[in-house]
Amino acid sequence: MNRRDTIWVIAFLVFGVAGVWTFLNWQDRAFPIASIDFKVSRDEAFDLAAAYAAGQGHNLDGFEHAQTFGYDQAVQIFLQKTLGLETSNALARDWVSVWTWQMRWFKPLEKEEIHVEVDPGGRVVFYEHVILDTVARASLPIEAARDTAQAYLVDRAGITLNEWDPIESSSEVRKSRTDHTFTYRKRGWSAGDDGHYRARVVVKGNRVGRYGEYLHVPESFLRGYREIRSRANLLSQAFSILWIALAVAVVVIVARR
Repeated sequence: MNRRDTIWVIAFLVFGVAGVWTFLNWQDRAFPIASIDFKVSRDEAFDLAAAYAAGQGHNLDGFEHAQTFGYDQAVQIFLQKTLGLETSNALARDWVSVWTWQMRWFKPLEKEEIHVEVDPGGRVVFYEHVILDTVARASLPIEAARDTAQAYLVDRAGITLNEWDPIESSSEVRKSRTDHTFTYRKRGWSAGDDGHYRARVVVKGNRVGRYGEYLHVPESFLRGYREIRSRANLLSQAFSILWIALAVAVVVIVARR
């Protein structure tokens, strides 16, 4: 190995060490998922979700299941732009639902499904029992349905009602039952232009069929976000052509030499 080769080896080592240092010190900024505190593993999240579904009266025998880990990108970007990266990462680690283990139980070719989502801290932040509109159930008056929803929030979701304000309620008449939806807003917390945290319960007939807590992102931000994503996708497609051309050029040059 001559002197020139030695210089190149030393240069690559220096750049490699610099790259590792940069990754270790800035990974939580470049990749917010790196800052997540996983208190439950994939298998533990699945067990929690299965136990939760069983607690809702579901017999999972005969169901197939699927599991993924995902997040709401619009919520993450909204938090980062309005509250800053460090604060948004801290909220995602603490109680704001952004990243979740997503479990789904289903039977092929059947409508009925059970969905449960567990955040990295081990909290169930979403539940839904998907059924046909034709599934008959006794229908509750709206006030009785509200009592059912609030009992669920306290007993199953662990929510303290005096920390939440009711903001919306609606009813929808299905073919064989009436569904009632109740939405609550977490008191004393906001982000940006009317960004706030919500919990929503849907009483399907006479029992809770859906629950979820989520960050409400203002429509003005979502419109801007969708426009930016559209332009970004267009640029990505355009530059992918240039990358292909560059890759072909590199292969040709290497082959000729």
